[in-house]
Amino acid sequence: MRNINFLLIILLYNISISATIIDIPLDQSSIQAGINASSTGDTILVQPGTYYENIDYNGHNVTVASLYLTTQDTSYILQTIIDGNQNDSVVKFTGDVSGLAKLIGFTIINGYSLVGGGIRVWENCDPFISNVIIRENTSSMGGGIGCFYAEPVIESSVITDNTSEDIGGGIGATDYCTITLNDVEISNNVASGKGGGIYLTHWCDATIVNATITKNYSADEGSIGVYYSDIGLKNSIVWDNSPESFYIGNSSSINCQYSNVFGGYGGSMNLDPLFVDSTNDNFHLTENSHCIDKGDPCGEWDNDETPPDIGAMQAVYHDYHETTALESRVNYRSFPVLDRTLGSGLNTMVTCLSVKDQTDYFEITDIDRNYVRWIEDYWETNDLQTLDSTLGYKMETNYTLEIPTSGITLPEDTEVSLSEGVNWVGYFVEKSLTIQDAFSDIWEHVYAVGSEDWWWDNSGIYPIERCTLIYGKMYIVFVDEDCSFTYTDGVPQDPKERGMTEGFSFSETPEYTPINIVSIDDPDVEEIGIFVGDVCKGAAKVEEFPVQILAFLDEPARAEVTFEFYYGDRSYQIAKGYNLLDEQTNNYVTADLELLPYQSETIMFGEPENVPTMFFLADNYPNPFNPTTTINYSIPNDTDVSLSIYNVKGQKVTTLVNGNQIAGSYNAVWNGTDDKNNKVSSGIYFYKITAGEKTEMKKMVLMK
Repeated sequence: MRNINFLLIILLYNISISATIIDIPLDQSSIQAGINASSTGDTILVQPGTYYENIDYNGHNVTVASLYLTTQDTSYILQTIIDGNQNDSVVKFTGDVSGLAKLIGFTIINGYSLVGGGIRVWENCDPFISNVIIRENTSSMGGGIGCFYAEPVIESSVITDNTSEDIGGGIGATDYCTITLNDVEISNNVASGKGGGIYLTHWCDATIVNATITKNYSADEGSIGVYYSDIGLKNSIVWDNSPESFYIGNSSSINCQYSNVFGGYGGSMNLDPLFVDSTNDNFHLTENSHCIDKGDPCGEWDNDETPPDIGAMQAVYHDYHETTALESRVNYRSFPVLDRTLGSGLNTMVTCLSVKDQTDYFEITDIDRNYVRWIEDYWETNDLQTLDSTLGYKMETNYTLEIPTSGITLPEDTEVSLSEGVNWVGYFVEKSLTIQDAFSDIWEHVYAVGSEDWWWDNSGIYPIERCTLIYGKMYIVFVDEDCSFTYTDGVPQDPKERGMTEGFSFSETPEYTPINIVSIDDPDVEEIGIFVGDVCKGAAKVEEFPVQILAFLDEPARAEVTFEFYYGDRSYQIAKGYNLLDEQTNNYVTADLELLPYQSETIMFGEPENVPTMFFLADNYPNPFNPTTTINYSIPNDTDVSLSIYNVKGQKVTTLVNGNQIAGSYNAVWNGTDDKNNKVSSGIYFYKITAGEKTEMKKMVLMK
């Protein structure tokens, strides 16, 4: 059962300042005697023990409670027993009592009646029942609780091991009843007719929230049955009953929301809830249950400040993460926290189930273009069956939404395997790190990293200050061979995300071309946008150089690529011609800009001689080579420079440059010899440059 609710706190306060407390057995010999002697608002406080009697509120709007009310010690619920001795309903609410008639903190057993063996709620009565255990009672309708023309509210209670000789083993109701159940377990009840757990007939309504309805048996039909009645079921588990199906008679309905129902009725989940010990009637959720945090996220959250668990009992401690997908964006996301015990093909859909009440369109895709898609009112799937915290995914939605996930956080030292070429990698480290720190284990094999906010590659022209990894995001990592790594420790960074522009709007697509702009010959430009024809394909704020634009294209483009400058206050100007960096020569030339997915381009506005020099290490040319190759590089400041060649064992072969150089562009030639002028053998070699605090390494191949 969940913790004390706010109503009980108010009740305790009211007792202390105004109500008369009648102590049983100190002030009166029996509970019924205490009720008969009470006035509206009084409290009959019952000491621990077993009381063999059948009590009737009979119009008294009073509270009957065990010491649980004043102590919140749940042991008093088991210690304070009202035993009906098979004479009648154990507790009856009659005489038009209102919500001020309360029953709190008892075990109710051994009742026998035509209606409501444990508790009978009769005509025009609206009592509040909380923290009671109702067990081992018998009736013809409603073995545990029977209602007629009444409106009871039942919270934080257990209704178990009751028997109906006809309908409603746990709860039975007829004729215009309105029943509210919150945090209630209904288990192991038996009906000789319909509705082993619950049965409503003739214009009754029930609102059931956070219930666990399990192991009930009915000889006829339905763990839950309705006839000319309706039930709204939310945040609830209906599992392992016999039969499993519902009985839905004429003019009736059972509406399920955020629930786990055997068979998936009404679009509910249909997975084993993973109770702690169902055999011994422990229906708490294990820490790996997929019912954790899957209740209505807009409803009241659990005591651990996470979304409500499904079922009557909250889970033990568990991890929680909420993934945000922004509208009209291609979101690069991962799931650091997942239920790690499920292997079924429904895991992805279960994880994403909450999106359907937040949007009418959502799609999550993996690197192989497998997907799960929500379109208006149905799920469409294509082989995306399970989610993995080491992997990343792209998400698109037309409304900003949250996807809560719970279970176990992936350990930060988990090994991640990469394949040669392109990988979508999940980032499950809670602190932000630079890409050099995060991928230091395999840095010599990484030649590009892409995010939804920035792009880096080993061309040397990139906004390195922004290239940080953020918890729960996905990164596209390009490596030159199969390898594996663990995220390594480093200096925590402030997470940096791409800001949206004011002067330009554009639609994102799953792939983009990164464009680095190293200079703009107009200091007043605030933003710059790229256009294909008259359609904006991307834009960026001018905050630091290089400015990086991610150009989102439906297909590659070469012609009609233009730029616009934005000056604020809706003032625009077509940008003049640009020059394109030739990466082989490290010179800026007049050429068309070709936009290809994840193929970076570097441009400048203005005259090439005015472009500020940047740290840059080009690919050697030619490569492979025989007998010589040229290495171009640039340095932005006067500094000491070292350029050396290494073999695959990490041994230095020779040093080409070692000394102080002024800012500028340089080239060095290697003729395939070592530092003793001996020719080296064919194979893979690495060239490494260190210029001040900057270091870069690249691979080359000597062929003979």
